[in-house]
Amino acid sequence: MKSSRRILLLTVIALITLTFLVGCGGRVYAPRDGSAIWYYHPELPEAAKAVEDAQKAGKDKLCPDEFQAAKNRMEEAYRTYWACRTEEAIKMAKEATAMAKALCPPPAAVSLTASPAEIEKGKSSTLTLKTSGTVKSAMLDGQEVPVTGATKTVSPTVTTTYTGQVTGVGGTQTAKATVTVKSPPLPAPEVAAEPAAKAVERMSLTVHFDFDKFGIRKADEAEMNKAVEFVKKYPNSKIKIEGHTDSIGTKKYNQKLSVERAEAVKNYLVSKGASKHTNISTVGYGESKPVALNKTAKGRAENRRAEITIFE
Repeated sequence: MKSSRRILLLTVIALITLTFLVGCGGRVYAPRDGSAIWYYHPELPEAAKAVEDAQKAGKDKLCPDEFQAAKNRMEEAYRTYWACRTEEAIKMAKEATAMAKALCPPPAAVSLTASPAEIEKGKSSTLTLKTSGTVKSAMLDGQEVPVTGATKTVSPTVTTTYTGQVTGVGGTQTAKATVTVKSPPLPAPEVAAEPAAKAVERMSLTVHFDFDKFGIRKADEAEMNKAVEFVKKYPNSKIKIEGHTDSIGTKKYNQKLSVERAEAVKNYLVSKGASKHTNISTVGYGESKPVALNKTAKGRAENRRAEITIFE
């Protein structure tokens, strides 16, 4: 008798366990306070998690009314499930999940740039419209464009400001970009070139400077006096004095030395009353215009010289 009761009890327990396991197929373990049910269809725990994640992200404070509506829908789904209206509860849970994930959408925003921002008349510029946030519609230069953004090539003939616009969460936003059109530069007025001064006569002095010197030597004063008489023949004429060096030394140093030699001749002429200081210009050519080879001492001596040119 006792054995029969024991077998009957074990059979009942086995049936209950089997029924429980079959009934929980496809469900997830997600016990909830206030309910004796431990296993739910997965849509309900997903809705609860979506609401929980939204709260952790602070969306319950950013958009409290929408958050509360999602939370209420999730709780209503559980109550409906407990009332054994499973399909209806699953539908509500899916709606709650979607509501929670869509909370506090970013506002629509827009930017507009022109590249290049400055063009010459007849040239083109590219407008670039960029959008962000939740955008429902977009416009570029008065024409509807994709909500993800767009580009447009423009060729204004005058400076023009263009407008980009988006409408969406937060209302309508606009952005502007200006393309500046530059007028082509006016041609420079033609100015008649002054006629080049005409050389009247040229004299090459045999005043040979010592190496690395620019002072007039006593021995060359006779030659310098010839230069004085040469210049005096042309009162009030423009005079150009050129200084030259040999190739010994750096080009930079020789250039400076050649100018000093030309200045030395100029000062000598002025001191002798041959010409006014303002009528005489000087220039140095360094070692660039030799009259003899620099390979010999004689040739280098000939290259250390000064030349005088008289102009009309």
